[in-house]
Amino acid sequence: IVDAVGLKGLGKAASITKAKSIILIERTAQAFKGDKPCIPLYDKSIAKLKAFWAQKRLTTTEATMAEASSSNSKVPLSAVVKSEAMVETAATSSAGPGQTAVKVKVDQINLAETIKQSPYKQIFSTHENIIPMVEKYGITNVEEAIELLKISEENIIKRYKPFEAIENVAKDLQKINSNPRWESFKYDAAKGNTSTLGSIEEAIAGIACEEQALLNTLIRSPNTAEEFIETLGATKKLWDVKTIKSYAINGKYIFNLEEAINSIIKGYRGIEDVIFNITYLTPTDLETIYAEMAKRLTSNEWSRTIIIHAFDPNKSKTSTELVKFLKGKHVS
Repeated sequence: IVDAVGLKGLGKAASITKAKSIILIERTAQAFKGDKPCIPLYDKSIAKLKAFWAQKRLTTTEATMAEASSSNSKVPLSAVVKSEAMVETAATSSAGPGQTAVKVKVDQINLAETIKQSPYKQIFSTHENIIPMVEKYGITNVEEAIELLKISEENIIKRYKPFEAIENVAKDLQKINSNPRWESFKYDAAKGNTSTLGSIEEAIAGIACEEQALLNTLIRSPNTAEEFIETLGATKKLWDVKTIKSYAINGKYIFNLEEAINSIIKGYRGIEDVIFNITYLTPTDLETIYAEMAKRLTSNEWSRTIIIHAFDPNKSKTSTELVKFLKGKHVS
């Protein structure tokens, strides 16, 4: 097995690839399990591994295994995708009150097996800083974030702050996917009932409107004209989400005051009211757009608008608060 992976050394100055390291760690964990490896290996391979470790004077982390109920049973070994140092660090740092290192190791092995099956396993094994995101937000949410961001192993190093982007989207998805109704928020009828980065932002805005008690229970609209339908007893109200941003996901400054105001005004042409999503605006840009809204929007349009900041409720406003705010022309 050592020969098969073309091993040239393992440690801080390792010249082997992460993928080869994965194979070696898995096989070594089997070899060092004891006289009865969980997965039978050729004696020659075990001997080679033991000899290699003895020569290099390195240690290995044994994968914690669930023991078979019968001594003759064979328990499959989950793939270990982290290097020895990573697993040991995780076992030490992740173990909180009431947790043991053994429990943490078992969790790491379960996670490793899941990652091994992932279509993005190449990204996970090459970029170790994604692993904590998987542990925190769940592998499904991280995979979905990578897909939405269109990140691949080939382009990841060329992207603007790719790991920050993955974490931000995965965090949003963890929230969205925690509730079947909220999960439906991410599917945009205007995009063929698919999810996009834009529809994720809309979903987060809708959830925040509910959680901050600005709106009643929402459902995702099957129509293309609006994003949400609010149920108000026997009546319904339609809401169009307008998200204005200061920066694009590639880090480019994209705020354009005229385009922003025109986009908001466009929302009043139909029967829909407007959810103005300010989550992604800088304080300066928000101040600028409020001043322009006070000049160019009518009081009727103000009354058909709510302001939502998904992560800072203090910046959100009901339509009544917005009318009072703009009438006083007090721009904060």
